[in-house]
Amino acid sequence: MTTAPREHEDAAARAAVAAAVEKAAESKPVKRVVVVFGAGWCRDSAALRDLFAHPLVRALLDAGFEVVELDAGNRDRHVQIAAGWNLDYAAGLPTVAVLDPEGELIEATRQGELAAARSMSPIEVATLIHRWLPESRD
Repeated sequence: MTTAPREHEDAAARAAVAAAVEKAAESKPVKRVVVVFGAGWCRDSAALRDLFAHPLVRALLDAGFEVVELDAGNRDRHVQIAAGWNLDYAAGLPTVAVLDPEGELIEATRQGELAAARSMSPIEVATLIHRWLPESRD
């Protein structure tokens, strides 16, 4: 029996998320996981990637998160993974799921909060990310 390419892609994506969850759980202090569904053709996905590299945003991400980027392709890749967290690409890309160190969904951008990332400032993205930080930073 041959496994379809999409099944291989989803398996690899699930493994990447699982590895990030494990790493987040083992971190001191414990971190959360940000799973970004974006696409190479999407200007807002590229803008979010650039915003994540901004020193203000990068500092927050490094302090509290493991980040996994998944390629949504033409909104046809990793659909089942996104659906598992009630994310729908129709609200726009990029979209994000935030997981706790046990891999449970705690936040998600279901209303297209990042779908206009190219018009967002680093402070706007940092403010959003700050809300996702774990409350206790033991």
